[in-house]
Amino acid sequence: MNSKYFNELYSKLRKDKKTFAILIMGMAGILLILLSGSGGNEKESVPSDFQQMLVKSEAEMSESLEKLIENIDGAGKAEVMLTFESYGETVYAHNNEENFSPDGETDYMKEYIIIDGNNGENGLKLKVTAPEIKGVAVICQGGKNPVIKEQIVSVVSALFNISSNKISVAAMAK
Repeated sequence: MNSKYFNELYSKLRKDKKTFAILIMGMAGILLILLSGSGGNEKESVPSDFQQMLVKSEAEMSESLEKLIENIDGAGKAEVMLTFESYGETVYAHNNEENFSPDGETDYMKEYIIIDGNNGENGLKLKVTAPEIKGVAVICQGGKNPVIKEQIVSVVSALFNISSNKISVAAMAK
């Protein structure tokens, strides 16, 4: 394929901003997946079944927060988006062993502790951390009113233990 073909394809994609944005987000997602290997670290990326549960939990958290905000006097209809710093992690128990050789080099060996579980053998989990919320965006009908804005920021800040500068409240378009 020649560069003329790619230039034409690129210019068509630039004109269709929605398709271009989806393509860019898809490529960024693939890049993040490729770069997220655990690298033998004791902190392991979250298993896929747990991730699926978290995605479901994300939607449920957003929906619950929307309902909560809609119950604030004057807030009206609300839409909420949560962003996450991390989706949690699992830390497994392990034994470390150091071997010192005569030439001064040190070899490290890490051995994970395996237990026999219901679904076969699994690593012994020491800790599973919850997802960490990075920011919250709220769009509601009463978002222009500074008193309502402050109430929403206060509720969200207390609920998720995040600072108010990580919470944005805006008025909903009519």
